[in-house]
Amino acid sequence: MNRYKDNPIVARWFAGDLTDYHGTYTLRVLSAHQQVINLAVDGWGHLLALASPALYKGPAAICLEEEDFSKCSKQLVPPATGRFQPGRLELMGREGRIAIDWTGRPTYTFGPPPLPAVDPLKLSRMLGLVYSYLSLSEKVPASGILLGLEGGESYFRKRLIGDFPLLVQSLANGQGEQFALSCRRLCGLGRGATPTGDDLIHGALVAGRYYFHSRRLSWTAPAYPPGLHRDTTRLGGHMLEMARRGLTMEPVRNLLTALFTARLHRWHLNCMLEIGSSTGFDLTVAICYTLRHLLHIGHTIQLR
Repeated sequence: MNRYKDNPIVARWFAGDLTDYHGTYTLRVLSAHQQVINLAVDGWGHLLALASPALYKGPAAICLEEEDFSKCSKQLVPPATGRFQPGRLELMGREGRIAIDWTGRPTYTFGPPPLPAVDPLKLSRMLGLVYSYLSLSEKVPASGILLGLEGGESYFRKRLIGDFPLLVQSLANGQGEQFALSCRRLCGLGRGATPTGDDLIHGALVAGRYYFHSRRLSWTAPAYPPGLHRDTTRLGGHMLEMARRGLTMEPVRNLLTALFTARLHRWHLNCMLEIGSSTGFDLTVAICYTLRHLLHIGHTIQLR
């Protein structure tokens, strides 16, 4: 395996947001799964992912060819350590040092693309199609209550219908204190690697960013309360940090782009619902609810 030190694995592609980091950082392997190896990097507010080509594209990720990913997944297990530097990773595997290089490889970006000016009527029609699609789902999680759909545990339904609308209102109006309070109440709420509350916060923030981007308005979301990441899982914290930066995974980016260009197809929603056990559904609900609210109050929004 030492051959990878002098002959590094060449990445298939990498996320452009990784170019924001110019120094050298120590890291460790946090978890390894069938399609992704999650790395915790010292000083970063989010995870770094080594991804298989089978996984949807996303920020803070380096994608390997399938054969290389398979080799790495067998070698890199917790608590393996290494370091990140611009264009290169070095990690200590079971049988020696592994180097991964992405210098000059294709780059993908995960912020909002250029969008046409928002057309309220077309966007409303697209959101209606999303609602119709979700209403046909065989298994509706607790977040469905936000769109009037039945399903999920009653405890979480009550919490979400009480807290998420307040988060969206404060996000739209720049009410920092209420936003921080709502984030505190939603963060870590739910089950799974990325709790429902974190997914909803992520969906609301990226929906808001796309909406104001399409209106050609400068917008910055209210700040999270201090230490929010400590109230949830590592993957939940990753979702929160990506949303703060205006970045999101490819299926979410594709859905939002389709909504604002009025080119929504069933496969956009199929791809969303394939994310996690309920993450994709929760994200779609948050996007739909947030955009409906922003359209409703669009003529009265006051930006700071």
